[in-house]
Amino acid sequence: MLEYIPNAHSQSDVLVYLPKSNVIHMGDILFNERYPYIDVNAGGGINGMIEGVQRGIALADEQTKIIAGHGKTTNQAGLKEYLNMLVSVRDAVQKQKAQGKTLAQIQASKPIAQWDSVYTNQLISPERFVESVFNSLPSAQK
Repeated sequence: MLEYIPNAHSQSDVLVYLPKSNVIHMGDILFNERYPYIDVNAGGGINGMIEGVQRGIALADEQTKIIAGHGKTTNQAGLKEYLNMLVSVRDAVQKQKAQGKTLAQIQASKPIAQWDSVYTNQLISPERFVESVFNSLPSAQK
């Protein structure tokens, strides 16, 4: 089964589920043990990433093999940990953005430092991930 996941890594992500083999390929929705690349200019966004991971969790069971677009193969528990990180980062950035803080102010506050030891990688630094999340969230209301 192929399932279109809109506005996750980009506007054209697809999750592949093979129920007989109990395998899910998450594509670029899952950067396992790495901060993900969200291509905001191509329609990607943190909320779409979260929705895609939630869909993968819903399809999986404890024995499902989950293949990442980047990083190691994982399982449902690993996907839940990744979801927890995504939601926590989104909420931390969204809270400060709603308060009217600039991107630079939010980055300087290091709102995702608790995740850096696991998720920082050569491609996406914490600052770059915060920028992607910030840019994919609606602007603060005035």
